Amino acid sequence: MSQRFLVIGLGQFGTSVARGLARRGMDVTAVDRSEDKVKDVSLDVARAVVADATDERALAELRVEAYSAAVNAIGAEFLEGSILCTALLRQLGARRIIARAKSKLHERILTALGVDRVVQPESLMGDRLASELASPGLMGQLDLAEGVTAIEVAVPEAWVGRTLADLNLRRRIGVTVVALQRPGAGGRMALVPGPPPDQPLQRGEVALVIGTPAEVEQLLKEIR
Repeated sequence: MSQRFLVIGLGQFGTSVARGLARRGMDVTAVDRSEDKVKDVSLDVARAVVADATDERALAELRVEAYSAAVNAIGAEFLEGSILCTALLRQLGARRIIARAKSKLHERILTALGVDRVVQPESLMGDRLASELASPGLMGQLDLAEGVTAIEVAVPEAWVGRTLADLNLRRRIGVTVVALQRPGAGGRMALVPGPPPDQPLQRGEVALVIGTPAEVEQLLKEIR
């Protein structure tokens, strides 16, 4: 069953998040005050709604508590609207709130309002945020060079007790597990480079995986 996401604000960043989530099979409701912007994404997402997300009644009608997460992508030029929408999302019981920030001060205000994550679009593109949200086990992602991506992913339950040889990721998908992070003494993570292919993976480990963007996306689809 796909996760459900509410994306509020359909500027360039919000539209990228909404389309990226939908492309990864997520159930997306996209919201904006602009009919044109809503119409532009209506064929890409499950639901596209014209609504003022700073209006408590309008936001309540969306049943924000029913979504896995709400992404407040209201543009930086509408700081008051961004802050008010965030406060209303928290008040109405949103399970998880991700909000974009324009500045460090804006970030501190959003954090004080209880958001779960603050992002700055300049450093995190919408499609990448969509990838992270659609893959709960994904802990980090970095483009090493053109056509080469590295990700950190928590070892999923389906991998626990199996070996890298069993999983055969390189032959099946094309990705390579180049290192593992394993819980060590004092709660610190110990790095295991070039992990043995015949050693069973453990719950709580984090795998560092390298592959092309398409290969990485295929892996994330498999473990969702």
